[in-house]
Amino acid sequence: AASHRQSEEDEKNNKNRKRKHKEKYINKKERKRMKANDKLEKELLEAKGEESRKIRMRFATDVTNVLFAIYFRLLKAITDPNFLKKNGSRRTFRILLHPVLSGLAKFGHLMSVDFFEDLLRNLSSLLNSTSSDQNDDNDTSIQEHEPSKQPLLGKTEVLRCIETVFAILTGQGDQLTIDPTTFYAHLSHTVYQLS
Repeated sequence: AASHRQSEEDEKNNKNRKRKHKEKYINKKERKRMKANDKLEKELLEAKGEESRKIRMRFATDVTNVLFAIYFRLLKAITDPNFLKKNGSRRTFRILLHPVLSGLAKFGHLMSVDFFEDLLRNLSSLLNSTSSDQNDDNDTSIQEHEPSKQPLLGKTEVLRCIETVFAILTGQGDQLTIDPTTFYAHLSHTVYQLS
């Protein structure tokens, strides 16, 4: 066992000697130059990282601007009275409203403050809007041919809309001088109807 151990040690020593022979002797000037090159490469990588970070930020800004433009166009389109008069538009309205409101609530803090007033004005008009559908009663009363005014939004949609408004107002919306009492009134009215 002792001879086996000694042969293993000899093999290790031989490997160490071979490795030392393979290593090239580098003088002080060469080491200094290599160190300076390593430092320059490191600075270049940091500069590239900073540049790529700026590119990513610019790309993210462009994407959010396009996203908000889509949200605003959809919000204006689905609240347009002509859109709501088309057949099947009520279903489309409900399908589109949920992702628009949840997206605005989620990413509203990234939006520019300049758009807040227009957005809140649109959401307020959406909460106050009514749809004029024909009455579905089968009785032959006078009301059968008169359009009935009923809220455009259901209770869950009203709550989602109010949640969006408050999410927007809690971020950068604090800087605005908008009175949220109309939204509080809609919230209390909806909660009262639910109970």
